[in-house]
Amino acid sequence: LNHYKFDSTITPGEDSVSGNTMTGTAVQTASGKVGKMLVCTAVQYMDASTAVSASITAAGARSVALWVTRLSTRLTAFASYGSTSASNNALFEIVANANGELCVYTGGVGNIFCGGALTSSVWQHVAVVYDGATSLYFYINGALSAASPVAVTTLATASGTLRLCDSVTSQTNGFVGRLDDVGVWEGP
Repeated sequence: LNHYKFDSTITPGEDSVSGNTMTGTAVQTASGKVGKMLVCTAVQYMDASTAVSASITAAGARSVALWVTRLSTRLTAFASYGSTSASNNALFEIVANANGELCVYTGGVGNIFCGGALTSSVWQHVAVVYDGATSLYFYINGALSAASPVAVTTLATASGTLRLCDSVTSQTNGFVGRLDDVGVWEGP
């Protein structure tokens, strides 16, 4: 389990429920949806101090949930882990596309699954769940917004650092908005 609340008065991400702290590049916090929030301005990001557990990589079931407020209409990554090296396309990345859809990029280029629209400038609770067998489920504010069939091999994700506010593969898709109470864990 990786769970970040951003409520520390010293360092954002230091208060992880799981003990996995985060370090940031020009990060800011402010009053958020639940306690404090992470302010994302497209030029900073936060990385977990330890890799996402091997139990939620490979092709295993996993869930990612967080509060999000989207303030930009461009393609942006707000939670990402894995790798897209030439020998190991194994990525799990939650993004908002230019149309405001909640999407997941998996396993490298070309594997894109979308399900549900995000409203700009409004706090929404988002969850993406992979059941470990056949489907990705997208939830917005507790309601199932879409289910997408997916091959197990497409979801094979490398162990890697969890990055918030940007992609683990580059710093060119920086998220503009707010994140709060981020959790990544094994199982649906």
